[in-house]
Amino acid sequence: MLLLLSLVFSFSLFASDLEELAYSPKWTRLLHYKKTLTGNYLSQADGKDFFLHPNGKNNPLEELKYSIELFSQKLNPVDGDPACEFPARFKWLNRSLGNPWKVNFSRCEKYISFFSKLAARRASIIFSSYYLGNPNSAFGHTFIRLSRYDDREETEMLDYGINYAAEARASNPFSYAIKGLFGGFVGRFTAMPYYYKIREYSDAEFRDLWSYELKLNIEQVLEMVDHVWELGKTHFDYFYFHENCSYHLLSVIEAVAPEYDLTSNYSLFTIPADTIRLLKEKNLVTEGKRRESTYSRLMRRSEGLSQESLNTAKNIALNSNEAKHVLKNQDQEKSASILDVAIEAFDYYNSKEILSEKAEAKQQKFALLSARAQNPVITQDNDSDKQLHDSPALSHAPTRMSYSGGYEKKHGSEFRFEFRAALHDLLDPLQGSLKEGELEMAKFALNYKQKEYGNSQLIVESLSLLNLKNYQEQNFWATPLSWEIELGMRQIDRMNCFDCPAPLFSGSVGNSLLLMDKRLLIALLFNGEINLQNYFIHGYRVGIGPKIMTRLNLTEKWMMGVNAFHHTNTFRLNELLSNHEFHSEVELRYHFGTDLSFFSKFGILEMDSSWRNRSEFGLRYFY
Repeated sequence: MLLLLSLVFSFSLFASDLEELAYSPKWTRLLHYKKTLTGNYLSQADGKDFFLHPNGKNNPLEELKYSIELFSQKLNPVDGDPACEFPARFKWLNRSLGNPWKVNFSRCEKYISFFSKLAARRASIIFSSYYLGNPNSAFGHTFIRLSRYDDREETEMLDYGINYAAEARASNPFSYAIKGLFGGFVGRFTAMPYYYKIREYSDAEFRDLWSYELKLNIEQVLEMVDHVWELGKTHFDYFYFHENCSYHLLSVIEAVAPEYDLTSNYSLFTIPADTIRLLKEKNLVTEGKRRESTYSRLMRRSEGLSQESLNTAKNIALNSNEAKHVLKNQDQEKSASILDVAIEAFDYYNSKEILSEKAEAKQQKFALLSARAQNPVITQDNDSDKQLHDSPALSHAPTRMSYSGGYEKKHGSEFRFEFRAALHDLLDPLQGSLKEGELEMAKFALNYKQKEYGNSQLIVESLSLLNLKNYQEQNFWATPLSWEIELGMRQIDRMNCFDCPAPLFSGSVGNSLLLMDKRLLIALLFNGEINLQNYFIHGYRVGIGPKIMTRLNLTEKWMMGVNAFHHTNTFRLNELLSNHEFHSEVELRYHFGTDLSFFSKFGILEMDSSWRNRSEFGLRYFY
């Protein structure tokens, strides 16, 4: 009887009505369809169980017709039935068709259990800050937080996180890179308590978490829960640069708010911070709120303490049982500040032990907390001004083009064009971006320059596949190494070679300091570089030597950088000190905003007692 009624109902719908529904933004986004180059539709979901019709992956109309047929067959569905497995699709189709199905979901036990745990009234996008220690998180990471309560740190532990990530199982870095670039990993959505993500990012990797509440009503938030339930039955091919965590979170937002077109903004690569900027531009998120990592809190609370107090806090953190004895002669205000820092330092030094819930670490932490509880001073902990200024939603766009003109001694004038796909260098606008790091990919420069003041020639000046620099500061609490890695190609600087492109691999290691209230960054490094070029006797050159890098924030808009290195080169494995060269460059930038900058450079090259200088002026545009 139900089958007969469903057939009568299906035939009562006009074909034009069905087609309009099948190709509507809502249906295509619920099933993650995208138009192909030929104009056909293809779902980005790769699991067969995500579709009811055998041709559902590439036929929205057939999927919709078959869904209507199956949805209308059972008014009391059970686990495994279409209505229980795809509640978001069912509820939308039911509303769109005039509510013809009076379905009872009470026997969909697995769905009801999932919905009951995650049902929320608010949803937020969480941005986990850049983490250069892990290639998979170098650009940052985004996920969704579902909340039933007001946005308070005390209730965050009761929230749930919706995460999309690759099931990355690779035996070596090369295999990992290839699979990540070309969709060799499977990506899945998972739901987990939010405190797991806090432990992973904030407490273990020391990454700040930025929360941006989505401007969705409660019906849309509950529909998001339904859709996430549906997505648990499928997987996607994971692409590190494009169909990654941020891309598919945008697709979830599109599914519940189809009036917004979000994923179409990203055809080649999707960068987490850039998607936060997009959501802000679309007025889809509120102002950001930061949850500091253990390390960030430690550094902030240490700022007002004297060297003596820092030493005391460190001694207490390393031997928590001494807290009462060490602080017995201190006044309460000073004692409270020292204990606050000691607690953060203990968490920083013992992060692995705390996360693994070792009994000894618990006992030591309890001793610290007990000592702090006996002190009546309440710590004022307001960091709101810095939070808003550092918000990733205010960062510059990742793609950059540069146009410049210059002059080089012994060659003549030149005109240069540079393109960078992503993301940031040390002199780019700092607001919301990497502070002491550099992450660039797919950067190349073309130079139209004179050859010995004669005819001009277009040459490929440089091509950088990867340029990664991490200048973590040395301070009282940590002594991390600074390092650099660059892989690409650039013109070698030889006095008698005009167009000599050479593949290169360069690496540096050293230490960095932040001075002048963190406005001056200085890195002292030891650099090694390998160049491959037939110009050299055996087709290669190896250079080693010291390197210095400095960056000075003159004002909010003016920045200056100075780089210099000295190389001792060798052209044979058994040669040493066979050739010397010295490079230095000063660059000054003025940022008109986050989308346009003026820059000027002056550089000097010395090789074999011969000197050559170069100057350049131009504009950089971010988009």
